[in-house]
Amino acid sequence: MTNCHTRPPLHLHAGSNVKARLWRCTHAKSSIMAKPRALRYGRAMQDDSLVAAQDCTTMAQVRAGIDALDMRIVTLLARRMRYIEAAARIKPSRDTVRDEWRKAQVIDHAADVARAHDFPEQLVRAVYEVLVEGSIAHEFVRFDERER
Repeated sequence: MTNCHTRPPLHLHAGSNVKARLWRCTHAKSSIMAKPRALRYGRAMQDDSLVAAQDCTTMAQVRAGIDALDMRIVTLLARRMRYIEAAARIKPSRDTVRDEWRKAQVIDHAADVARAHDFPEQLVRAVYEVLVEGSIAHEFVRFDERER
């Protein structure tokens, strides 16, 4: 049995429909949803085709579930970034971009949600520290672009 690092990409064995979608994905200017499922599986996977984590019996099922969730997570992160861009558009001055009180509030809220969903609080705090700092950096870039 080969592992995922030695197998050739699935799109090399895909039919013409998948190859057409692959071409569109790689030539699209910007599409959040274009690549993931078609590239990895050669077909779209619906959430209802996924096995619940507690019912998984194979690594393929586990990986399919993780991949589907990762796609949803990144899609939501992209939507979140649109709000960061809106903040850059709305804030009156550059010195209001970094707001340490708000940063702490966002991280604390994420930690509260993590606790409510049996997710490690320290992990979510670390993830949100990186997310919020990256968001602030992006907001500075967008704020500066509007000043040009």
